[in-house]
Amino acid sequence: MWSGTVCTPTDTTEKQVTIKKTKFVNDPKLANLGDVTINIKEHNACKCLCRKTASDCNSLQKFVKNQCRCECLNKKEEGECAQNPKKLFDTNSCACICRETKECNTGLRYDQETCSCQPSTETNTESEPEMDEFLLHFGEHDVQNEPYEPTVDIKYETEVALQ
Repeated sequence: MWSGTVCTPTDTTEKQVTIKKTKFVNDPKLANLGDVTINIKEHNACKCLCRKTASDCNSLQKFVKNQCRCECLNKKEEGECAQNPKKLFDTNSCACICRETKECNTGLRYDQETCSCQPSTETNTESEPEMDEFLLHFGEHDVQNEPYEPTVDIKYETEVALQ
């Protein structure tokens, strides 16, 4: 039997077995608590079956039955990935991924294409209107020495959706 398979029973028989029930009293002594009858399944015949099945494969894989494994279909991408020293091909997801992922400083994000920290291009769509106005007013100035006076009135409106 190789690692991709498991011995699976094809014929079983129910059997009753009597065992001794014990309990540790004083290490290393055991106290006999009496006999207990339990039901077990006795395996009369078995055969080797794959641990994995075709349903374990993702959309980028096919099931190789005689090897009991999923195999990636995107061989071209796998070959291209091998050319990049910063990346490796993950055979579970069939994707080219970075060998290591790093934490990035504030204002930077980890880019999976370059495998490095890059300036964040995301804009905060939920930013406060006052902050936007504040930044427009001060720009590159030293904010500690200038008072903030908005140039426009900012009003908040809330819309309630009826369901």
